[in-house]
Amino acid sequence: MGISGSADEYGGGAAVSWLALNGVSLRLGGGVRGGALSAVPGANTFTIWGSGGVVFHPWQVTSSRPIGASLRADYILMYLSATRGEAGYSRPPLSGIDGYIDAEWLFAQGAEFVLGVGLEDVLAKTDIVLERGRPPIATIPPLRLVGEAGVRVQF
Repeated sequence: MGISGSADEYGGGAAVSWLALNGVSLRLGGGVRGGALSAVPGANTFTIWGSGGVVFHPWQVTSSRPIGASLRADYILMYLSATRGEAGYSRPPLSGIDGYIDAEWLFAQGAEFVLGVGLEDVLAKTDIVLERGRPPIATIPPLRLVGEAGVRVQF
């Protein structure tokens, strides 16, 4: 959800990572989100995103210590569209950065539950206008508070 503005989205994603060094992994991810544009009745948003970055694991989970934490930073690239009825709006792809703090719980050998919170900044706000030359009716902020929950499986 945005720090300010009109769009709340929910969705899903997947990522793969490779433990490059002890306590540092490289990561590629992507996903989709969608939601309502609250300032415009009947309007919806749809976002496709991809990311690549690095994860620092200062407190790695082990069988003797099943609780851990990690810090993540990514470059993100996203495509955003908004629709209302048959009218639609899409903007050129946005790029930016994100940062997360993840808490991890090893609940089975090779499987962790992960809960994260972070900030995502696409470096540009998106104004939604119905007619060219008119003031915006909604704004999707560049800085968003994001949360995630999921399962990490080790291969």
